[in-house]
Amino acid sequence: MRVACIHPQELDASLQAQWRALQMASPRYGSPYLHPRFALLVGAQRSDARVLVIEDGGRIVGFWGLHKRPDGFGRPLGQPLADENGPVLHPEAEIDLPASLRAAGFAAAAFTGAPAPPQALARFVADAGQTARLDVSAGGPATLNALRAAHARHFTNMRRKERKAIEASGPIRFFAQTGDRATLRQLMAWKRAQFARTGLYDVFAPAWTRALIASLAEESDAAFGGVMAALYIGDRLAAAEFSLRGGAHLHSWITAYDPQFSSFSPGHLINLRMIEGADALGARTIDFGVGAGHYKRFYANAAMDLARGVVTAASVAGTVHRWRSRLWRAAETATPGPVGDAFGRLRRRTEIIVSAELSLGGRAQGLAQAVLSGGAKTKAADAAG
Repeated sequence: MRVACIHPQELDASLQAQWRALQMASPRYGSPYLHPRFALLVGAQRSDARVLVIEDGGRIVGFWGLHKRPDGFGRPLGQPLADENGPVLHPEAEIDLPASLRAAGFAAAAFTGAPAPPQALARFVADAGQTARLDVSAGGPATLNALRAAHARHFTNMRRKERKAIEASGPIRFFAQTGDRATLRQLMAWKRAQFARTGLYDVFAPAWTRALIASLAEESDAAFGGVMAALYIGDRLAAAEFSLRGGAHLHSWITAYDPQFSSFSPGHLINLRMIEGADALGARTIDFGVGAGHYKRFYANAAMDLARGVVTAASVAGTVHRWRSRLWRAAETATPGPVGDAFGRLRRRTEIIVSAELSLGGRAQGLAQAVLSGGAKTKAADAAG
């Protein structure tokens, strides 16, 4: 087995094509976050971005995007913005991931959203969650009708709110894909204001995250690109949603709305129209991500496991990282109830902050906020995900 560790900008056309072939060979890798183009755009913003190219028997059998930290620890490429991450592997190859990391100079590497982990990754899984999905292969309108039948009360309430919105402010207009960059700027402003209200760490405070979103919005190819949707009530922008598309897989990503329209639930209204218009976007699967299940249960009809864990290289540094990870987990499981839950929230928020902030000052400020913001703000922050 041979392993090359390269910066994403070194992915030539041949390597990108081989990555895409592996991605398309298994439905578990359909997410646009696992597309080589996503790696390229992250690499344009981060000098610490790396891609492990794993070769066995003269053929490439895996790609793994990571950020290499000074201590040799690998964080998921694009984290905390990449909801799905981890290695993209040949379905039949036997791959030694610890040996791959060691050959690439890594002590350990984390995965926080590995879809339906294959055998090579399974023994490193510490826990798993689920991403809520909607199968729209029957067509957007037919899928929406099925959801209405399954959740009649909710959708009756949504129709009532829609009528009230029209009566109060004027007709509703929806654009599934708008090239208006002012809409993206407004979406980001709403989202950052939401972070401030809830006490959630602002993942768009670091310049690189904002630059990445802007570059993704410039990508408009059906195979990979950003989808900027807008919903107007009367003449005013009421809600916006930025999604990421990878072929027939649409990942609903960043949604926010004008608080003045909150009584009409504009976030739900734009969701309904995205589902109804799925055919025009070529979507067969809409992924709503993890967390905030209180609303996703009305729009999902499927789910996929997303695993978390750490792969450690067979080295002294790898052993240190393995025990550090175990101590975090022990703190959560040894104290069940509110205290253990608090440890879990703190761990998740710490991971987000140290992944996003590139300076010690930024990390210190973010971590101080995570420790000080508790109670209702912490719970609201987790739900806002």
